[in-house]
Amino acid sequence: MIRLVVALLLVAAPTVAAELERVRLGVHDAFTRVVIETSRSLRPEVPAPADDRLRVVVPARAAASLVLPRPRGLVTAITATEIGAATELVLRLRSRARVASRFALAPGSSGAHRYVIDLAVSTPPARDAPAAEAPKPTTVAAPAPLRAEALAPTEPPPAASPVDAAPASDTGGTVVAAATPPRLPVPRLRPAPGATDTIERRPVVVIDAGHGGVDPGALSPLGFQEKRVTLDVARRLRDRLVAADQVEVVMTRDDDRSLSLARRLTITAEAQADLFVSLHADSLPSAPEVAGASVYTLSEQPSDADAARKARTENAADERLQVIAYQEDETVRDILTSMMRTSTTHRSSKVARIFATEIARVTPLVKRGQRSANFVVLRSLQTPSVLVELGYLSNVEDASVLRDPEHLDRLADALFRSVTAAVELE
Repeated sequence: MIRLVVALLLVAAPTVAAELERVRLGVHDAFTRVVIETSRSLRPEVPAPADDRLRVVVPARAAASLVLPRPRGLVTAITATEIGAATELVLRLRSRARVASRFALAPGSSGAHRYVIDLAVSTPPARDAPAAEAPKPTTVAAPAPLRAEALAPTEPPPAASPVDAAPASDTGGTVVAAATPPRLPVPRLRPAPGATDTIERRPVVVIDAGHGGVDPGALSPLGFQEKRVTLDVARRLRDRLVAADQVEVVMTRDDDRSLSLARRLTITAEAQADLFVSLHADSLPSAPEVAGASVYTLSEQPSDADAARKARTENAADERLQVIAYQEDETVRDILTSMMRTSTTHRSSKVARIFATEIARVTPLVKRGQRSANFVVLRSLQTPSVLVELGYLSNVEDASVLRDPEHLDRLADALFRSVTAAVELE
């Protein structure tokens, strides 16, 4: 009877509706930041700005004490209107704008959950030229082949903080990493010099230097950081691939910046990559005798207990960045399960065998050097993906050679041969 009463009370208990508590504006060199503060973690509907307005539907009622900011930057006026259990924010814009990025932040000192929208000036499309008389048919040369050229960031990163961290002035004094940081460079296609008669698309390879910024990754007993090893090897591999001039290279990061796992996947998708290589170094302080490199692919079930441990460690990177991680729903799990049945998994396995073979030529592999587990960063639906552990920083010998430039060159050479062979499979 007591259990029944408790159950009825729980069912009858009213759910606490989310409230929109405050909206803030921050002006920066390249964008205007809109910060929406709510009592619970929410994801507002943020469509592309239309004309001179941005309409944002926040699934929360406006609090009685709702504070709206004075117009600043690109925003010339802002209003809030309740629509049922939601609130529609309408931002009048000074000029044509675009949503440069949007992401959730963990609660700051005020305790409010925050959703951030960065608005940047959008260049209007060029007007169509007046219609002209159709020219007579002529024979023309075929377009030149397209070649990737890295774009420079739209603004230089701050010298003393990660580029995907929210400015302290806009986060209640707490700097935390964003779930969707500002976009990194992706390839721009341009004609290759001297080519006149063919069109071809060269394979795109994404090199992912693990960790970075406020997330150092694994540490050696003497404090040597995983993020430094991965970036060093990533740059060496990039230089070899660029010199060979057979593939286009995209780096998820080329400096010491924080980067969420979701953003690494997004960069890969935007680049339409043919291969994704994530570089890491492991650590197992409880067993300092364990040493060697390994190559991982994605699987729903881990190949062994150590693979499961490693996946848990790497997937926790966003927690170290204080990124809001939304719980996977059934749709996401269904997509992941479906992906396991596609050819992407088989192609990744073939690529992993190539990497394991080449790396074994320059450094010992751990027992069962080719492994699999459910790594978030490997969840590309179409791109063959591998995660390479370069060694164990908790092992004295591995930690020592991972600081040796000659050994890093040998690793980069092995990775170069692996990439070259892997793209030929496509």
